[in-house]
Amino acid sequence: MQVTGITTVYRTPELLKECYESFRQYYPKLPFIIIDNSADNSCYHLTEDLLDVDPFLSVIKNEKNEGHGDGMHQAIGLAETPYLFIMDSDVVIRRPSLLEEMMVYMTSSIYGVGWLLNLDQGGRNVPVHFTGEIIKYLYPAFMLLNKSLYYEFPKFTRFGLPPLKAMQKIHDEGLTNKILVDFPVSVYLTHKSGATRARYGDCEDIVEGFIGRKGDTNNPNN
Repeated sequence: MQVTGITTVYRTPELLKECYESFRQYYPKLPFIIIDNSADNSCYHLTEDLLDVDPFLSVIKNEKNEGHGDGMHQAIGLAETPYLFIMDSDVVIRRPSLLEEMMVYMTSSIYGVGWLLNLDQGGRNVPVHFTGEIIKYLYPAFMLLNKSLYYEFPKFTRFGLPPLKAMQKIHDEGLTNKILVDFPVSVYLTHKSGATRARYGDCEDIVEGFIGRKGDTNNPNN
């Protein structure tokens, strides 16, 4: 299977360990890339131990927190397979056949397979009776991505809503139903949403120069 696993981590080695081990339980020989944005040695001992026993693992340690989006973009550029399974460090795979089932829907013309959320133009979740224009947003905590098509749209970037600009362009070009596939990812995994944020705060609390929260229409970092 031509898939590389990718995750970024910020000072949560215990979450990373569980995430990594869950991936390796089902996919022991697929390439796996860890982007360590911790900017300290909090994950050093874990990643060094993993590198000693896993010939399919690569670890990139950044000198500063490059952010979720830029970390993913960095790993995408390093991956040598055509498809990428991106998952947050607080994600744990619970059942077999996740990638096999997602790959059923992946072709050379599909951008991504995963959980599609309904957002408004500013990147906010929409209420049930929302009547405005909806953007389908490929949730970046766990998704299967086509590397070649990734580069045809704005790259993942910054800290809040990394794929938003790509999703907006896909929407504006009328391609949503053609190149995005909704898939029940949550059936196969557990996402401890906000685990890093609960410990270290929102982006503006841990990232120098970050202004505004994710989804803010006037946020220059989105």
